[in-house]
Amino acid sequence: MMTDTVIGLFVFLAGYVPLRSYAGGYHARTQLKCYFFSTLIVVVVALVGSYGLLMMGSVSYILLALSLIAIIGWAPLEDKNKPIDSLEFKVYRRRMMYILVAEGICIIAFQFHKFESAAMYMLMSLVAAALMVVIGKIIDRLRGQMFFQ
Repeated sequence: MMTDTVIGLFVFLAGYVPLRSYAGGYHARTQLKCYFFSTLIVVVVALVGSYGLLMMGSVSYILLALSLIAIIGWAPLEDKNKPIDSLEFKVYRRRMMYILVAEGICIIAFQFHKFESAAMYMLMSLVAAALMVVIGKIIDRLRGQMFFQ
């Protein structure tokens, strides 16, 4: 079970890191806050994965759809701590879309080959990235900032 969780976390990070890099969203103000927030995300994903709290099924497909709507609708989303210009916006958006397609293919392939756990961890990478975009969007609205979207 521990090995499955470690492998699952590698799948999660393989999906989360590149997507988060181009989707943007909330960024902590300090490196220490970033470290703690990132650690919290990994711990939550490990707990959800190790206890099987999220299985591929109707709830997962709803989470997938909502995550895709948030990411495609709002990303890339700049942050006060990581601004992007209009050229970067276009480049990041294109790369983000390629990453979304690749991750979607991975989820389908994992399910096809009966690697439900890997599919679940890849899905969690999309959900976590979408949450960061949503949190960033909420913070933008609260600050009254206008970005590219």
